Amino acid sequence: MNEGKLQAIWIKRVRRQPMDPADSAQLVAGRGIVGNSDQGGLRQVTVIEQAVWDELMSRLGASASSSERRANLLVNGIDLANSGGRILRVGECRIRIAGETRPCDRMDEAVPGLNKI
Repeated sequence: MNEGKLQAIWIKRVRRQPMDPADSAQLVAGRGIVGNSDQGGLRQVTVIEQAVWDELMSRLGASASSSERRANLLVNGIDLANSGGRILRVGECRIRIAGETRPCDRMDEAVPGLNKI
């Protein structure tokens, strides 16, 4: 993958609650981010591209914060399209990308129409 930059980190401490911004996070192999509510499942760490979020907001005429996507990591300069099975290096950590996470109904609560594109 391309060289990119980690723009933001969020931790979801409680399911269906706001994401908490963080300056750093600790990853545990096979578990995910320490303190995150999604521990050990398929979505241990979720990642979104800044460019993709910006494009979605433009298409919808919206201006919501990328934290509304409820991903753990916001990256810039990395193309995540069709990256399932690849390894993403973030600092000292390596994250295997399982695949794309489809937007859920929570996305429409944040930005009407987001779940449909």
